[in-house]
Amino acid sequence: MRGTAFTWRYTTNHLCAISNRLFRMESTLTTRETLTNDFSVFIDKNRHYLPSAAATTF
Repeated sequence: MRGTAFTWRYTTNHLCAISNRLFRMESTLTTRETLTNDFSVFIDKNRHYLPSAAATTF
């Protein structure tokens, strides 16, 4: 692994272990990137309801 701590050293004292963790953190969406503004034409908000019996008979 790149940037691992030396033998018999603590990883909390190793600068690469701390800096690599900071670059891998996830961030939240900014205020201009709200989820309500996403294009969702293929979303069916009533999909979780069961179909009626008339629709399932052949």
